Amino acid sequence: MEHIPNALSSGMNASSSCLLPFTALKLEPKELNRGAEDAIICRLQQHLSAGEHQQDLFREQPLMFVSSLSQPPCHSLTELVQLCGGTVCRSIRQAGICIGEYKGKKPEETKCLSEQWVLDCVTHHVLLPYDNYILE
Repeated sequence: MEHIPNALSSGMNASSSCLLPFTALKLEPKELNRGAEDAIICRLQQHLSAGEHQQDLFREQPLMFVSSLSQPPCHSLTELVQLCGGTVCRSIRQAGICIGEYKGKKPEETKCLSEQWVLDCVTHHVLLPYDNYILE
């Protein structure tokens, strides 16, 4: 997940009413280094969980399944999706979107997307097209 620091260093949408500007996160320099995804996720979760910063970014998206193989970890991505109004299900058979690599059988209509899609959408406070994030 080496793209996370790059995506986050570009900053959040300062005009967003739901997210603070990236500079308000006050990330430590070490948190911007490669491999510090959990610290960055934690900071995003803290700001999103505060009532005034909650959002509905993923509310209109299909049910999402977060793979146990995902990086950042499944529990972190699940919480992030839920804080942004998305619904996470426990079975890939119910999901319209699978986040992260999935090695088992999945419904043909379920789209598998990189974890980076969730992170980039939250960072930029916009639903990004699936095209650049599809996993095969």
